[in-house]
Amino acid sequence: MNVLVTGGTGFIGKQIIQALLEKGHAVTNLTTQCKQEGRVSEMFQHVYWNPTTKELNKSLLNSIQGVIHLAGYSVANKWSTANKALMVSSRISSTEFLCEILNEMDTLPNVLVGASASGFYPNSEEIQDENALKGTGFLSDLTQQWEEASTSLLPSIKNIHLRIGVVLSANDGALKKLTPIFKAGIGSAVGNGNQYMSWVHEKDLVSLFIHCLENNVASGVYNATSDIPVTNYKFSKTLAMVLRKPFFLPKVPAFVLKVLFGEMSQLVLVSQRLSNLKIKSTAFEFRFKNIHDALSNVYGKN
Repeated sequence: MNVLVTGGTGFIGKQIIQALLEKGHAVTNLTTQCKQEGRVSEMFQHVYWNPTTKELNKSLLNSIQGVIHLAGYSVANKWSTANKALMVSSRISSTEFLCEILNEMDTLPNVLVGASASGFYPNSEEIQDENALKGTGFLSDLTQQWEEASTSLLPSIKNIHLRIGVVLSANDGALKKLTPIFKAGIGSAVGNGNQYMSWVHEKDLVSLFIHCLENNVASGVYNATSDIPVTNYKFSKTLAMVLRKPFFLPKVPAFVLKVLFGEMSQLVLVSQRLSNLKIKSTAFEFRFKNIHDALSNVYGKN
């Protein structure tokens, strides 16, 4: 299969490209770095695009069968007014331009698998599936706009959105920031510690994107989170245990996080307990089902 990828320089994008190449797929990575354009091997090339100015040499996109769309400015950056505007524009402009490109191809691709976020859902300790109502706040609004940006895609192209939870990776995301704190023996839960965290191991997430690309998965939204969501307290205590560090300090009060991080503090204070039964009904099986096994693998303990 010839696969088109956006956001291929991110920590998940790099792993997806590597996995696709290992499985024998040809990959074209759309890059915003003009100097990077060129063929790396017979099966892999970088093609420059600029979603803002709609620059792209479409002749370099030959017979694309599937698309994985990951592009977007990370919400882990400071939530300043300028950064929030960039988080929105980078997702909307890239998605709209990508759909325009795909709709104009002589041979239409079969499927677009796009990244989305569990931040769509409201703050709740109840189990929520894909039919749950939208939440409130910046992240929920951003996620809705992100998904709606692909509504122009022709109906003959399957349109799949994976609502991704907290990705467990030692090299990026939440764990990269938490690891030094917990290794220093000063890690603790935050807020009241009872808020649920729906998580996914990076290897499962990579497999999930490729599963949706290769198999007969229907259009729609799917929660990309593992079997057993955990409370922030359980997650924090397990992380300390896996790193063989003490876990005795009091919880960090919510107001402290709000003072330090402002609106961005909702990333760790909001409770989201998501069901993954819909994606599992497509015959996908998560390799990492519980938080202890997932964290142990991340840190090379198993």
